[in-house]
Amino acid sequence: MSALSALSAPSVESVRRWSARAVLSIAAVFAGGCIPSGGYQSAGLAPDRRMTAQGTTEALTAAMRTECRRLTAGSGLERGSTNVQIEVGENGFVSVAFLRPGFRDARLDSLFGGAAAGLKFDRLRKSNTSAFTGTLRMSYSCTSPEPTVTLRML
Repeated sequence: MSALSALSAPSVESVRRWSARAVLSIAAVFAGGCIPSGGYQSAGLAPDRRMTAQGTTEALTAAMRTECRRLTAGSGLERGSTNVQIEVGENGFVSVAFLRPGFRDARLDSLFGGAAAGLKFDRLRKSNTSAFTGTLRMSYSCTSPEPTVTLRML
């Protein structure tokens, strides 16, 4: 077997290991840390590591390609949604995200909670308050060939 054919035809097991690492690395990029009661914070997350809503949706969709295989294997979690309370600082960065009630799946809670904590919005205009608290609806579906992830401010 040539080196080229070995590179172009990875084993199923190496793809599984890579996919699992990809999901974990995406979660690590987003998550600054978990705080009690379903909360995620982004303390210490560099500004250039934060993502817009569109970038977050694309990254979560990529991660859900792996997660959907697990979720459609009889877990009853082929689709789900949760409300996420977020605190946005004056700089437009989310500092804390609370999943209410969560997805009933620790891996999904970590993935989506960390993603919410790593969001960035356009810088807020000067106002009487230094922060904004809002609710974000995060949903996924594994019912079609390609996973679907949506984020919507309520």
